[in-house]
Formats: sequence, structure tokens, C-alpha cells
Amino acid sequence: MLGLNGIAVMEKIHETGNSIVYRGVRNQENQPVIIKLLREQQPTTAQLNRYKQEYEIAQMLEGSGFVSAYSLEKYQNSLLIIFEDFGGISLSTLIKKEGLFCGGGRLFLEYCR
Repeated sequence: MLGLNGIAVMEKIHETGNSIVYRGVRNQENQPVIIKLLREQQPTTAQLNRYKQEYEIAQMLEGSGFVSAYSLEKYQNSLLIIFEDFGGISLSTLIKKEGLFCGGGRLFLEYCR
């Protein structure tokens, strides 16, 4: 599991081809956080620049309805972004737990081909 100073990493919550996302807690403030880390141990300059840009955009989108980006930090040869954790779950996890109900159900998704 990921080892970070000042943050207790609790669980991996999502994984893509580019990133791994963890849920954790900042030890000093006991504050829940989300940690998004580049998957590559030796990311390219383009990947690092994309993460920097993602952080900068998230910083500009402050306010109601947006997740706060707390910090952009170096991790080994890579970068990670620390986000606010409001306790949400991914849509894929919700569908796995609750199922997908169409029509008058709790969750309605339409898929068009």
C-alpha cells in the first residue's frame, strides 16, 4: 500500500490506466482525503504536466459543487494530488452494490448506441 508522511492510507478506491486513487486520513487534523497518484513509477514529462494542469484547474473551480484540491505533492519520481473527501462512492461501485434499476427505480441510466 502507499506510504505517505502525515496521511494514513485506508483503501484503494479506483484504478485506471493512468492513475490509482486511494482514500485516507490526514493524521494531524483527522481529516478524510482522497489521494490521486500517477500509476507510472517513471512518468513522462507530459504526464507530469497533465497532473499539474489538473491540479491548477481544480484550484480554480472552488465553491459549491466542486471537490477541493488541497495540494500537489511530489511522491518518489511522480506526483500526487490530495483532494477533499466528502464520503462519496463511484458510480460503478454503486451499481455493483445496489444494481441498476431502469424506469421508476432508484437509479436510471440510458445507454445509447
